[in-house]
Amino acid sequence: MQTKGVKEALFGKQDTQAIDDYRNIPVLSSYAPLDIDGLRWVILAEIDVSEAYASIHSFEKTVLIGATLIIALITLVAMWLTAIFVKPIKMLIASADKVGAGEFDAVVKSGSQDEFGDLAKSFNQTIGSLRAETQLIEQKNRENEALVLSIFSPAIAKRLKQGDREIADQISNVSVLFSDLDRFTKLTQSMSPQEVVSLLNELVTAFDEMTDKYGLEKIKTIGDGYMAVCGLSVPRLDHDKRTVDFALEMLSFVRRFNYEKGLHLDLRIGINSGDVVAGVIGKNKLLYDVWGDTVNIANRLKSACPPGSIFVSQDICDRLPELYDFELVGEIQEPGKEQLVAWQLKSSKLTVSVREEEV
Repeated sequence: MQTKGVKEALFGKQDTQAIDDYRNIPVLSSYAPLDIDGLRWVILAEIDVSEAYASIHSFEKTVLIGATLIIALITLVAMWLTAIFVKPIKMLIASADKVGAGEFDAVVKSGSQDEFGDLAKSFNQTIGSLRAETQLIEQKNRENEALVLSIFSPAIAKRLKQGDREIADQISNVSVLFSDLDRFTKLTQSMSPQEVVSLLNELVTAFDEMTDKYGLEKIKTIGDGYMAVCGLSVPRLDHDKRTVDFALEMLSFVRRFNYEKGLHLDLRIGINSGDVVAGVIGKNKLLYDVWGDTVNIANRLKSACPPGSIFVSQDICDRLPELYDFELVGEIQEPGKEQLVAWQLKSSKLTVSVREEEV
């Protein structure tokens, strides 16, 4: 067959190359001319390209598979090592997110002794410090809140906590009580300061408990004076009755107190009802106070009242004639002030009726 290799060999060429043979199949052909006794001969050797390169292709395949396996193995090992290194970082990030959300009980657990272990230990120490500081702040806030509640009513304390610093309200239909301890100043001259404070604290504490019982609010104490209001933060239809009952119990308590302590103290009490202005004054030391004619009249009634008695205004007398016995005292006249009609509370008709039924 006259293939390309034969033709080139007949022309005196020799070479080795891949050509198509008579079957049109790629072969690796090596050819050269051969002169023997004047004859034009050709020496030709051929092998299929696929057969000639079979071992090479097999090696390439083996190398490719091996490289693929090695790359896959390296990838898996890298992913495993990455997970090992990234896991502590993810734990730190998760714990940091919890701390950012206000959960100060987040703890990073790491048993390693490397840099990540040191980082986790440092993080846990920081969180512990934050937790302690947070608990201290919460405790101080509770103490401050309790202190505010002890000074102000819950409604006013809530407004102050919300940032309201300009509290001023016009409030109608309240009852105001002023009381003053008679003979207390003279008694303190024969007592030590500690004894004076202890005695006054016992009385004021008892009065405070009574305000809770009858729904009044203590406004302030000035020395041995005590001021309370009913219907201020919580409107009450029976504010006047509650205040009168509170005054009667104050007198009763002081009498028992004298008997137990061997003292001779007494109370002067003035009560009035009407409208007041209430608000918070001061900057560094806040004070919740009430003002108005209603307050001034109650104070005047207290000042004019004899020891062991309760003076009320005309308004109180007009509102409660069926519940209490009142005796007209008359007009209280002070220079530069309007005339004031005072009534003395004698007894509670309800108490009298109960005693009569018992008899």
